[in-house]
Amino acid sequence: MVLRFGTDGIRGVANTELSPELALALGRAAARHLPAAEFLVGRDTRRSGPMLQGALAAGLASEGTRVIDVGVIPTPGLAWLAAARSLPGAMISASHNPFADNGIKLLSPGGTKLDDALERAIEAELDAVLLDYGTGARRGVPGGGGVGAMVTDVSAIDDYAEHLVKAVTLGARPLRIVCDCANGAASPLAPAVLARLGVAVRCNALVGEHDVAIVCGPVFPHEVVGFSGGNKYLYPGISGPEMINSSHWLGALITSSAIIGAPGTTPVRALIDAAAAITPIERRCLAFVVPPVAPDATGATLAAADLCALFAGDCDDAWSDAAAISAEVHVRRLDRPVARALACVPHRYEDLWTGAKGVYKVEPVVADGGELVLYAPHITACATEHGGAIEEIGYHCRDYFLAQPERFAHVARGVIAHSTHVRGPGTYDAARGIERGRIAVTLATGIGPQQCAAMNVGYLDPAGIDRGAFAATGALVIEHAGETLYRLAAS
Repeated sequence: MVLRFGTDGIRGVANTELSPELALALGRAAARHLPAAEFLVGRDTRRSGPMLQGALAAGLASEGTRVIDVGVIPTPGLAWLAAARSLPGAMISASHNPFADNGIKLLSPGGTKLDDALERAIEAELDAVLLDYGTGARRGVPGGGGVGAMVTDVSAIDDYAEHLVKAVTLGARPLRIVCDCANGAASPLAPAVLARLGVAVRCNALVGEHDVAIVCGPVFPHEVVGFSGGNKYLYPGISGPEMINSSHWLGALITSSAIIGAPGTTPVRALIDAAAAITPIERRCLAFVVPPVAPDATGATLAAADLCALFAGDCDDAWSDAAAISAEVHVRRLDRPVARALACVPHRYEDLWTGAKGVYKVEPVVADGGELVLYAPHITACATEHGGAIEEIGYHCRDYFLAQPERFAHVARGVIAHSTHVRGPGTYDAARGIERGRIAVTLATGIGPQQCAAMNVGYLDPAGIDRGAFAATGALVIEHAGETLYRLAAS
């Protein structure tokens, strides 16, 4: 069956109905009825696009036409180029058709659709070319020296972008736009044009560039979502700061103590899953559970190279199965709370932003009015990536920030969330300006006493810390803190 021109060019299932052989023949037929020294060819982002574009270009070049490849471009962009340069063009696209389909749309030198008579003439020529292939005839084709060149014009998309920028006038009101190009032909163009217009754009097209996204990563107790992994590596993993801030602030409102290591779908996990559900690709997952370096609940030390479990399959199911194993491997339960704990943070945590896991994962077993000492002499900074924000606001409980929203309106919600995770649960009397934490948090780090006081946490000289002396007083001493979550058996 030979495809015919429809309302918008020739369309069919790529490689079966719309084959490279047919595209090659159509290129030859088009060159004969749209005679020009040069011919523009563009495409959308379908996988079959380069294959069909190459075949069509070969047919055009075999007739002596110079082929200009303008790359991925929206159909209106190719039409504008054809009009601006007075050249015919061919767009490899099936518009809204399913991914497996593709199409070829021919444009006149003015960038307009072909009239019916010209389409019928090209169809007849296509039949003749295909008949020649059957008989082996090569009617009127040029010799080697007359074959057309095939070149790439990287400036074409920039020319079209400049045209769009000049065609738009924005008002004085600033705009913020979330741009979802769905991996279409406008994906490389739209964010650049909007940015040149001064519009703040959030666009992440990477997640949609393929048919399947395979999430590969560990699962362990997490202070914001309950258990890490799964869809979290998409949202907020590769999303913008808005998703990071909103998800972390939601977790802070619930409190880290309540959500870390919580089984099932927590409110933050539900938010993340809802975002993943509208991602236009299939999601698969390799979710693995690795043992903590610290002793497990039986006192045995597991080798860091061991693998406790690996689950593959649907993103939600694999994560859920891994989280169930993580709840057994990464959680140590105590029968009673401790009055004092010393959390010794390993060198892999280079600042307090990451090293604070030693606080998150130990605080649940410290008794009301008790003290948690974070021991990390190597840590000298609060957050190397957040420009002094923590030093500005300090460490406070959730209620402290909720009582003063205007004062902290300029601070990212994710930063405030981190502050509450470190300080832990507490209360704040706004009328008297008195904050009371459930426990005392003390830093024995390279951060000095004055800075600790300014940030609302205690200070101990790390040089004076004696692990053995701490243990002798009945304190809980945890090596490799941040690896294992400590919970009370009754919780």
